[in-house]
Amino acid sequence: GRSKVEFIDASTETAIALSLSIPRDTELRVVELAPSPARSTPAQQLSRDPSKADSLGWGSRPSSSIGRSSSRDMLLTSHVLGSGRARTPSRSVRAHTPTRSHTPTRSSGSTGGTPGARRDGVGVHAQMPTRTSAVDEHCVQILEGHQGFVLCIDVVGDVLFSGSQDSNIMIWDLNNLQYIGTLRGHRGFVWCLCTSLSRKVLCSGSQDKTIKIWSLDRFRCVETCHGHTSDVMALLMLEDRGNVVSGSDDKTIRVWDISDISRGISCVTVIDAHQSSIFALHRLNDSLIMSGSRDKTIRVWNSNTWQLHRMLHPPHYDAVTAFALDEKSGRFFSGSRDKSMKSWDTKTLEPMHHILHTHLDWVTSMCMGQGPNAGTIFSGSKDGTVRVWDAATFRCKDELAGHRGPITAVLTVSNFLFSASHDRKVRVWRIDRFGER
Repeated sequence: GRSKVEFIDASTETAIALSLSIPRDTELRVVELAPSPARSTPAQQLSRDPSKADSLGWGSRPSSSIGRSSSRDMLLTSHVLGSGRARTPSRSVRAHTPTRSHTPTRSSGSTGGTPGARRDGVGVHAQMPTRTSAVDEHCVQILEGHQGFVLCIDVVGDVLFSGSQDSNIMIWDLNNLQYIGTLRGHRGFVWCLCTSLSRKVLCSGSQDKTIKIWSLDRFRCVETCHGHTSDVMALLMLEDRGNVVSGSDDKTIRVWDISDISRGISCVTVIDAHQSSIFALHRLNDSLIMSGSRDKTIRVWNSNTWQLHRMLHPPHYDAVTAFALDEKSGRFFSGSRDKSMKSWDTKTLEPMHHILHTHLDWVTSMCMGQGPNAGTIFSGSKDGTVRVWDAATFRCKDELAGHRGPITAVLTVSNFLFSASHDRKVRVWRIDRFGER
């Protein structure tokens, strides 16, 4: 008859009962719960099926037939990068079609009522998603193999790269979504990637304070850049200038000349850019780039002189983590740990909208759709979801669920979206059917 509070964690199948009165004989009980098939998610059911143990563990390398069901849909514009291939690791990597649930789920941000935006004195509250896709409804493939959080992704031609907490960069063929190889060399988390197709290079920034330049002809490191005194958190390729721009936890931006790698790479400019870590870099136009920082500010730099062009006001309420540029509408968007997104005019650099509560947690990544999806924003969050937004109205058109950890990066290629997560996976989503019931 004693009053108590129960906390039930279905994922670990435990319940915790705590006394409210806290008498001298207070005790904590951990009670095992019986498995409940009705409450299991498709991912949980898959992981509990002993017959799937090999496909979910670190077994032998998968046969080439895995993923063929969607390879005809995944045929993307190809660019030959060279015949080099990295050596296959001893552990396996997997690319498989997800098990899907066709039961619609309630939005994690939904509280009932009629969807719609609500205004206050600060900004516009994001409306609830008009629908929440069933788990993995749009997911056509899952790329697995990393042994730590997947922290960044990038694409060049028909090759996808994924960087991880495990210090490695994995390479994937977009034509069949199969594993190609692994680039090893960093001695810390791989935080960021950028690529140049014309120069056939991949650049990676790491917790080990270095930037590595990898040849895409030979898939090996050809140069390591030293200079930052802390983690390299963001990279930006200025392909036409032959420059790579790096932002770091040491609060600086460095500009590197990679125009002639055979003669070596040099740091040509160092900028004391922010008062805290730099999390995001993005090119605004031919002469301006943007940087976003833990200090909550967005700063715009003249890439001809590398002088501060402008600091944007008003700032976010927390760290700025992501940018997306919609050139057609003349706007760019910023995402923040304050859970909001802002839109800005690319010419005047003035704020246009401030959308609050776009996610239940930090906005960690953003990108624009391409082709028929132009005018669509995709935002990833620490809450584990990707949301789909109409850039003109900020109407949330859909919510993509399936990851079992924070989203770290999102990227679009044609009609496909790639999302990376702390769950060690990269998911591939088909994004040409939003709004269909």
